[in-house]
Amino acid sequence: MTKKAYYLVLSLLFLAGLAGALGLRILQSRMAAPPPFSPQETGFTLTPPSESLTATLTSAVGSVEKQPRDKDEFEKASEGDRILQGESVATREKSTATIQFPDFAEIALDANSELGFISLIPESFLLNQPSGSVTYEVLWEKPISVRSLHALLELQPGESQVSVVGREITVEVFSGKAKLALVDLENETNLFTLQEGQKAVINDAERSVVIKKL
Repeated sequence: MTKKAYYLVLSLLFLAGLAGALGLRILQSRMAAPPPFSPQETGFTLTPPSESLTATLTSAVGSVEKQPRDKDEFEKASEGDRILQGESVATREKSTATIQFPDFAEIALDANSELGFISLIPESFLLNQPSGSVTYEVLWEKPISVRSLHALLELQPGESQVSVVGREITVEVFSGKAKLALVDLENETNLFTLQEGQKAVINDAERSVVIKKL
């Protein structure tokens, strides 16, 4: 065998071995590969978190409606109805409603008011008041939070009233105190503290606040 033929045989043997090794590696990888991804079924529960509070509609005068957690429309509400996290209550013309969280808070809605119960977990209690006039009596030692348009209120133990008419919000503190956070038109957050006997008039369009005496 010539030297040229000898090197040709060696080259062919090397290439054959390399191809065999690569084939074995590919086969091992396929055998060790995980099974195809199969999405697991997930279920959405309409049951609120176990630690969230439950309120009772203790008074419903006139036309009072509630939007349940599992529905897109409001329906007639009656005294004794339970109010759960994720629900909303609305009063129509010449109507009022009172909602009670035993030993925590009592909330009174005037006519043409709406209130959404976003979170009823005591440590992160949050309501959304897009319209109307609502009186809050906080009985617990910790504050509750109320969102109205671009304003976020922290109502301390005591009694306060929040009124939303168009783009104007009025916060009146009858007892206790309240804190107000408002993001201005330059995206800066401004903080205010309202003492007992004070009120804040908020122009939501201009993101301005004027604090006065009651």
